Amino acid sequence: MVAIPNKMLDMMTDYDTAREWVHKNVSAYNFGGGVNIRYVAVGNEPFLSSLNGTFLNVTLPALQNIQKALDEAGVGDTVKATVPLNADVYQSPKDNPVPSAGRFRPEISGLMTEIVQFLNQSGAPFTVNIYPGLFRKLASNAGTPLRPNQYIEIYLFSLIDEDVKSVDPGYFERHWGVMRYDGQPKYAMDPTGQGRNTALVGARGVEYLPRVWCVLNANAGNMSRLADNVGYACSNADCTSLSLGSTCNGMDPAGNASYAFNAYFQVQDQDEQACGFDGLAVRTRQDPSTGTCNFTIQLETTSAAAGRPTVLLTTALLALVLAAMVTML
Repeated sequence: MVAIPNKMLDMMTDYDTAREWVHKNVSAYNFGGGVNIRYVAVGNEPFLSSLNGTFLNVTLPALQNIQKALDEAGVGDTVKATVPLNADVYQSPKDNPVPSAGRFRPEISGLMTEIVQFLNQSGAPFTVNIYPGLFRKLASNAGTPLRPNQYIEIYLFSLIDEDVKSVDPGYFERHWGVMRYDGQPKYAMDPTGQGRNTALVGARGVEYLPRVWCVLNANAGNMSRLADNVGYACSNADCTSLSLGSTCNGMDPAGNASYAFNAYFQVQDQDEQACGFDGLAVRTRQDPSTGTCNFTIQLETTSAAAGRPTVLLTTALLALVLAAMVTML
């Protein structure tokens, strides 16, 4: 499954743009020995209540254009366009809170009916993100109450953490991966559904940049610009692990500053100039990681020469990080 971000849905309402996207992201990999693409996710939970209807008018046209482009490219029989939806698109009665008793939310009922009809016509699945004890359910081969003998097709979201994903729904959005950013397992899980406490096999042959970190310079005399520099670092790198309840929450202010500085330093592929911060930071070969908080080392990739995308931090998280700096000023 390859995906089109919500922010691109408006672009896909133009058919030429949709056709070009399919050419670059599907057709280019559709060859013997290439990628086995089966679905295109047109957006991700675009009707989530918290998005306040932002994508109501563009999702269906984008879905229709992508499927048309897939058909025109000659892959429409094997690659289907669908829309992964949050379970909040439907509501169940309080006295019978099961999905089969639910109905689409009133304000999107007509639109959802059109989407379901289109999916039925194109032979694409209705896709919904739900959170059961999933592997045990699949292992039982029981299907659903309505269709007890039919195979349930599922996908795991997601394989690895995504440090540039939008955090509008919450800071957790960048941490859905069953693997860390480098393809190493986060926790034990058993895809067979047999209840075994099994560690997944991590990615092999992963190459990292040198074991160098950027941390707060304890000998820096003037800390007056610390908050500004931490803010800059977290506006251009991922500091979500510092948020309340996350793995790096609970460190002292020095630890928070070091995490922010290192996040930026690694995003910049360990560029020496990226560990300055007005003299407040210093490079070190001593791993600053704690028992629960991992100070990452960037992967060795071709992006080192091409530069990396900018990550913008939400105001709320930035305020949280900066608040922790106050005691150092």
